[in-house]
Amino acid sequence: TSKMNAAEVYRYDGGTNWTKVSAPIAGTIGCTVTSCTPTASINGVSSLAVYQGALYAGTMEPAAAQLYRYAGGSAWTLINSTTIGTFVTTNTVAVNAITNMVVKNGFLYLGTLRPGDADVLRYSGGIGTGASTTFLSMNAAGTTGSYNINGNSVTAFDEVTAMTVYNGAVIVALRR
Repeated sequence: TSKMNAAEVYRYDGGTNWTKVSAPIAGTIGCTVTSCTPTASINGVSSLAVYQGALYAGTMEPAAAQLYRYAGGSAWTLINSTTIGTFVTTNTVAVNAITNMVVKNGFLYLGTLRPGDADVLRYSGGIGTGASTTFLSMNAAGTTGSYNINGNSVTAFDEVTAMTVYNGAVIVALRR
């Protein structure tokens, strides 16, 4: 769902039945890397994907996007660094949302929203106390929002609006 400070995740159980699988308090998804104190007041869950048999949820929150892995019941584990909104400490910081996720060749690819600095990230698994231990920026020379497109450096993208895998390649739609 997406409502100011009220993110929730539900599982469809058949018929008209649904079960809430996020924390009991709206806006709370799960535990942090260092403790089991949930992050509260999350605006929304903007993407979901299955990677290595586990469910992942990307959140949206101004300058504070997070990636979670479902742990069962209403428990979730925070995957990105202890600094929320940070995925690669050198350049992918203050991310507003994980907009899309796809799986290709054993990696989870994430699209982000950050005005002027949208990134495509590759997650290789694990939980890092430093964001760069599990995430790699796939844009030009590690510079945020910049991509080598047809041999030219193109900059200032705001959002990865769509993502899929087609004919063995990750395909993205970018918005300025």
